[in-house]
This record gives sequence, C-alpha cells and structure tokens, in this order.
Amino acid sequence: NSKQSPDEPLRSRKVFVGRCTEDMTADELRQFFSQYGEVVDVFIPKPFRAFAFVTFADDQVAQSLCGEDLIIKGISVHISNAEPKHNSSRQLERGGRFGECNVGVGFFSF
Repeated sequence: NSKQSPDEPLRSRKVFVGRCTEDMTADELRQFFSQYGEVVDVFIPKPFRAFAFVTFADDQVAQSLCGEDLIIKGISVHISNAEPKHNSSRQLERGGRFGECNVGVGFFSF
C-alpha cells in the first residue's frame, strides 16, 4: 500500500543542498550524489543563491543524507530535507528553518 496515513510524515525524495558555490554545476552534483543512489533531478536556481535541490529515485536515500555535511569539490555542504511548498505554514511555526530558500517568497493565510 503506497498511501500514507495522515499522521505519518511525508518522506521526500528531494534534499536541500546548502552552502553550494557558484562554480558547482548540476552535472557535478548529479555525479557526486549518484554514489548514494539514483539521482532523478538536480535543480540549481538562477540567479545563483548558494543552494540546490537533488531528487533521488528512493526516498530512503534522501532521508539517510538529511543532516549530513558532505564535501563536494573541497567545499562543505549541508544536506537537509526539502519540504514541499504546501508545508510552508509548518516551516513558519518551526521558526522558518529553511528561511534562506524563501527569499522573496511571501506567505499568505486564507
């Protein structure tokens, strides 16, 4: 059964890679993270904002990397869970843990 119960946390296949440098390419990130599992997508925002998102085929791979500091091209990057946008109200309740990736994004209540 692939459906999750409402009280079960959503297990994302996507991770947030913080502290990236401008010379890191999507291909380099894909190659680096492929050692942990199959990478299905790499997203680096333009203009560059010092982070990227990497999506794995397997959510367990993504979860196992969360909280890790890894060295890519001699640079220490921090891996954390990339939460879906619809959880943004929970991010605010927790103090905006991913505030650096919400630059220029407003939060609205309806």
